[in-house]
Amino acid sequence: MKEKIKLLTYIVVGNILIAFAISTLVLENKIIAGGVTGFGIVINHFTNISITGVVYITNIVLFLLGLYFMGKKFALSTLISTFLFPIILSFFENQPIFHNYCKNILVACILAGCLIGIGIGLILKAEASTGGIDIIAVIVNKKFNVPVFIILNVIDICILILQMSFSSITNILYGLIVVFLTSFMVNKTLNVQNLQTNTYNL
Repeated sequence: MKEKIKLLTYIVVGNILIAFAISTLVLENKIIAGGVTGFGIVINHFTNISITGVVYITNIVLFLLGLYFMGKKFALSTLISTFLFPIILSFFENQPIFHNYCKNILVACILAGCLIGIGIGLILKAEASTGGIDIIAVIVNKKFNVPVFIILNVIDICILILQMSFSSITNILYGLIVVFLTSFMVNKTLNVQNLQTNTYNL
């Protein structure tokens, strides 16, 4: 029971860190984002559908894919993040106290990349998924044995490219900083000792 509570804590804390960074640093400073949120930004720009709504729908679809390809155990471990993350993201988006504290875009990129990377790493430590694009990465890893971090980077870069039509080159570069810092911190977090993990060949 103690171990289960510890792993659940990793998942909850990880989602809080990711949602906080995305809402108060990435979106606040209009930094180009990857992942499901970046996809949400693209859809929001062209359709005006809310980012939170896109995140909800996309996470549900990805969850069903995880259930189909990875089985019930993986799906259940992902279920918490699938529904928890959009709720926390919406909470931070609607709390003025958490906004307008970091106006330096480069500093915001560095903080966001670190927080998101640590958050994802903690969730993977709990042998779970963020409920985002890492589900695709884990599925491809299982089928073709491609390292998860490579798949994540490729997907994120593709999402950044989609945002080039309405973002400046400078913003794209800032987005790349977030992507690569996130990848770096994921690996660092996964390498912390005395925590159990299923790294899926990260």
